[in-house]
Amino acid sequence: MSNPTITTCSTVAVALEGAKYREDDLLYFAGVATYALGTILGRKLVSDTVSVAYTRAGTSTYTGVATAAAYCTLEVGAYVITAGTLSVGVGTWTAVSPKTGRRETFTTVAASDHLYFAALGLKVTVTAGGGTPWDTGDVITATAAAQSGTPLVKFEVGGTNGAQDPVAVMPAAYTSTGSGNVAYQAIVGGEVNRTALVTVAGDSITDEILDQLKDNGIVATTRTQLSVLDNGAS
Repeated sequence: MSNPTITTCSTVAVALEGAKYREDDLLYFAGVATYALGTILGRKLVSDTVSVAYTRAGTSTYTGVATAAAYCTLEVGAYVITAGTLSVGVGTWTAVSPKTGRRETFTTVAASDHLYFAALGLKVTVTAGGGTPWDTGDVITATAAAQSGTPLVKFEVGGTNGAQDPVAVMPAAYTSTGSGNVAYQAIVGGEVNRTALVTVAGDSITDEILDQLKDNGIVATTRTQLSVLDNGAS
């Protein structure tokens, strides 16, 4: 009997021992795109669309766009942001979070300064429309909505509302035909091949990202690909 032929497997495996999958999950695409095998995913917990309403104490015309700050996830509900005593639009604002009731202040040095509540993870980008600055007692209500279906999304270093937290890995590539959610079964636990991991943006896979994955039940290890026996050899 002849010696068996040794061949090296050329397919890069993502899932290793004990890989766990979540059935009936959703993966969101913003448009036509291909996510490669090994792509790290986050989970969108809160909608990125934050509605803004104003209760004006005077004749101010300034407006703002509210968003989550980088690396942060907003609470679902209405953040109430109230202007204290302002002088020509300059002064201290107080924001209160909707669920935990946490309070944070921010003091501007110019009337058109953006409002940044770092501890709450909330930023209001101000536009000086109309030219009349904020008044004492003005209230901005910024409402963050829950994300329907809490789909998996591309992991983003510095992302927001869940995209910044790596929780899953793609075992196979997928190409979308448009925007929206698709059914997808991702790896959500167990051991994965570190060398196969990628991000959509092409970021380096740092130890910090790997530690975040581990905290979420996914252990990334580096293994030499195994050789396999070609049982058909004669």
